[in-house]
Amino acid sequence: MRRWAPIAEHRNCARHIYANWKKHFSVKEWQKLFWRCAKAPCLLLFNKARARLARETTDGAQAIINTHPEHWSRAWFRLGSMCDSVDNNLCESFNKWIVEARLFPIITMLEIIRRKVMVRIHEQKKKAERWMTKICPAILKKCNTYITLSGRCHAICNGESKFEVIYYDNRFTVDLDRKQCSCRYWQLSGLPCHHAISCIFFKTSSLEDYIASCYSTDAFNRTYDYCLNPLEGMNGWPASDSPPLRLLVMLGCQEGQRRRGEGIPQKVQRAQRCLRWARSLGVQNASRLVTTDQHVRRDLLHPLKVVLIKFLPKAVHLTQKLVLKQLPLTRLVLLKHLQLS
Repeated sequence: MRRWAPIAEHRNCARHIYANWKKHFSVKEWQKLFWRCAKAPCLLLFNKARARLARETTDGAQAIINTHPEHWSRAWFRLGSMCDSVDNNLCESFNKWIVEARLFPIITMLEIIRRKVMVRIHEQKKKAERWMTKICPAILKKCNTYITLSGRCHAICNGESKFEVIYYDNRFTVDLDRKQCSCRYWQLSGLPCHHAISCIFFKTSSLEDYIASCYSTDAFNRTYDYCLNPLEGMNGWPASDSPPLRLLVMLGCQEGQRRRGEGIPQKVQRAQRCLRWARSLGVQNASRLVTTDQHVRRDLLHPLKVVLIKFLPKAVHLTQKLVLKQLPLTRLVLLKHLQLS
């Protein structure tokens, strides 16, 4: 990241950080304390949330510092991006959206994604035509939560556009002209926090003028203003004059000629697994399936599988996992039709 995008901000997904942190600190009550640290918009609130976590678990609070919270906590996010997301849900949702297309070859995959984009542009344009507000409805719904919290804030005006807001035992300053709050959430997300909303309602009842323009309905329509043009099928595409591509043979060891490096132990898991499998089925002299150097004797193992497949009911799928589920019948078959002497 420092080499290819030195100016870009690098964030880590707080959900993945929490998944690793939870392996060692799995108490349910600590989950909310962790997410308070992740969603704290300033260092003051982050330190207070971490102090509450330290009273519950000192090691857990220290483990948070060891994970470099400057990459996943809002308290260190840069201002101006209008994005307060602490997780990677945007990429996760996109990967789920194209999960079926990823199973196809590259050209077919791109064609499926192109058609999905065409459908999404049409649906979003139709949805925006029904909106009657200046701000997108999803943003207004999110602001309603902060409006409820603003009822617990006490704003004191200095006679101009600056306020001092008391919220429980915290005190913040708000500047309506510059659209700033000392908690940093207004500058970070572009949405007025509950401290700022209490000051806005102290001065006026219009909240839409204090929301960033990127959340407006006009900005939403500009996002989906460009439409993709329809294309014909692959049969209608012009033929290329370029020579056909040649199949390149990748360099590497041929099959069966892989050389094991010095000091690397041989893998004996498969041999021991086959040995335990045969013993559980009652095979006599099952140890002969494995050689002295812990390799499976294929000449004995293959007839064993053939006998299993031959005498099992036809309704059973011929897979090893389903074969193991038929242990009583399989043991009788082995004892009657196969003796490793």
